[in-house]
Amino acid sequence: MLFKKEISFTSLLLTFTIALFANGQTIKAEEGFIDLRNVNLNELNSVSINGEWIFFPDTLINPSQIELAADELPFFKISVPTKKKELGKHKFGTYFLKLKLNPESVFLTINSLTIYSAAAIFVNGNMVGNIGSPGNSIELTKPGLVLQTKYFHPQKENNIVIHFSNFHREKSGIANNISLVSPKYQIKQAAIRIIKYAIIIGTILFIIFNQINYFIIRRKNRTAFYFGLASIMIACYIIFMSFYYLGALIPNFNPNFFITLKTWRISYYFTVCFFALYIRSLFPSIYHKSFLYFTVAYSSFSALLTLFFPLHISSINFNIFMYVTLIIALHGVLMGIIGSIRKIEDSGLFVFGFAFFIATVINDILHNLLIINSVNLLDVGIFGMMLTQAQIINSKLNRSLLRSEDLSEHLQYVNANLENLVNERTEEIEEQKTEIETQRDFAMSQHSLIARQKKTITDSINYAREIQQAVLPDEEILKKYFEDSFILFKPKDFVSGDFYWIRHFKLNDTPYLLFCVADCTGHGVPGALLSMLGMSLLGEVISHNKISSAAEVLELLRKKFKDTLCSHSERENSSDGMHITLCLINKDSGEMQYSGAFQALYHIRNNKVNRIKGTNCIIGSYMLEIPFVNHNISLEPNDRLYLFTDGFADQMAENGQGRFMRKRLINLLCSFDGEAYINQRNRLDQEFESWKGNFDQIDDVLVMGVKV
Repeated sequence: MLFKKEISFTSLLLTFTIALFANGQTIKAEEGFIDLRNVNLNELNSVSINGEWIFFPDTLINPSQIELAADELPFFKISVPTKKKELGKHKFGTYFLKLKLNPESVFLTINSLTIYSAAAIFVNGNMVGNIGSPGNSIELTKPGLVLQTKYFHPQKENNIVIHFSNFHREKSGIANNISLVSPKYQIKQAAIRIIKYAIIIGTILFIIFNQINYFIIRRKNRTAFYFGLASIMIACYIIFMSFYYLGALIPNFNPNFFITLKTWRISYYFTVCFFALYIRSLFPSIYHKSFLYFTVAYSSFSALLTLFFPLHISSINFNIFMYVTLIIALHGVLMGIIGSIRKIEDSGLFVFGFAFFIATVINDILHNLLIINSVNLLDVGIFGMMLTQAQIINSKLNRSLLRSEDLSEHLQYVNANLENLVNERTEEIEEQKTEIETQRDFAMSQHSLIARQKKTITDSINYAREIQQAVLPDEEILKKYFEDSFILFKPKDFVSGDFYWIRHFKLNDTPYLLFCVADCTGHGVPGALLSMLGMSLLGEVISHNKISSAAEVLELLRKKFKDTLCSHSERENSSDGMHITLCLINKDSGEMQYSGAFQALYHIRNNKVNRIKGTNCIIGSYMLEIPFVNHNISLEPNDRLYLFTDGFADQMAENGQGRFMRKRLINLLCSFDGEAYINQRNRLDQEFESWKGNFDQIDDVLVMGVKV
């Protein structure tokens, strides 16, 4: 029987892959309730909370009122993952699940690959995750791709509420598994998935390189050219698939929904198009032209439809195209089988690799259309197919080399009589060649050593940047108190000597908010080390002392900074230190205290600027230690506060106008009166980039703005 071994191996590999990724969880929710009290949270990696949830259609219920809603609003039971037919025509609604746990001092998060196409996840009334921003109309919905999650402490009884709205995509609701996940497991699984995608992309790039070589050798044969184009489209497809997992590794990773989804779909359409051309070039005598023309025309039409029409319109065609893809794929396998019967070169290997790939594509299409409940296997299929296609290319290259060797042997026989005439000259040339090769090998080894050293340094700095970004506080902490606020943070190098710090805390049952911006000595790696030390010491000051004023925070910070960095005699006169602007707000009374070290606070009321100077003394070892002055400020509604380091004002212009200067920056801030703070941040960024032009950024830039 044809391909008996290949088919058996394919079936075995697919079965093993599905079993490897299958979820062994047997506990499922029933009637909107799931009991996981037998689960040890301290040993938890991931546990499914799929099953039967409660669904309130066409309403986004306040999470704090979810239990009362069951008595007043219509609802029905719905399965998670949710099939489209269960939701019917409902474009938005509220999922609800009551979860029982044995609470432990652990952090958990709610995780799902995606929820179409905007969602907000609440646990016990607190938002712990979101994809875009759901709304009850297409105008009020901000769609997203990546689930942004936060960690929470579980309680004995937990109300899980999920708002979703979908006016842009072909699927609705929670179409994937949803789980409780520990932070370490979430990051680990995302990292494993990204590494796997990186390996697949690396394999694809290797295949593309081989295809280019083969196309250069045999330009008349377009097989390698078409497969290379298909490989590029697949690489794009895999890159966009990795976006779903990058959210767990990169804070606030939020790619543009419309651009990403349109690009992803267009790459899918052209993958099908180029594969059809590739198969046609392999089997030109049996692959009918009319089928090829239909595939190319429909793929191109679908790409144009996606590019120029709204997603909720092009999504209808996308569903149809996935069914058409099944027909195109099965036709390709059929052509391979016919080619094998007719003894066309490499047909058997093509059928094996392509059939394995098509099997995973069929699985994914049926899974994405919610016809079957399985797992996505496209990455496995791509990897298997690429290996077989690489073998096809190698086979073609080997046959070409064998033919070349035959010709070479014939030429050697013809030229045998000429060898004696050129032996002496050949020996001289060989000696020169050996010497040149020795020098070349030495130069290449030195180049390789330098490249490795450069990569090691670059990798280390990139990792340091990731660590610093992870340590910096979430801007959302500031937005919880000041709805209108922004932070513009632009390091000069990979890592920054500027930093910002935000902390909510209670003192004698009175809630306080502390926020500050600081500029450490230097920038790059030395400045970043001081900024990490500054954030650590600020946390220690707040956690271990009863703070009475903003000035006291700076006094304690200076003492701890000196004790840490200037304790040795050889560093007593070190110039290391930081400038800082620090604000402390009593959240009950609204009174604010400010204290600064060589940095001022800019308080704007009724578009009049009040510059409150800081003390002329740094945090660190200074020739004259002056006590830090505490300023008490009574805030009024619509007051604006701006804190910034000197990087923005000191930036040189490309056109020779010199520095931006503080006065120009203050005038720019005053012009923002009444403008939304997200627009203020964007205008500041645009103004900075326009002023800088192609001139190098000379220092770290940090600007924080809040509106009372």
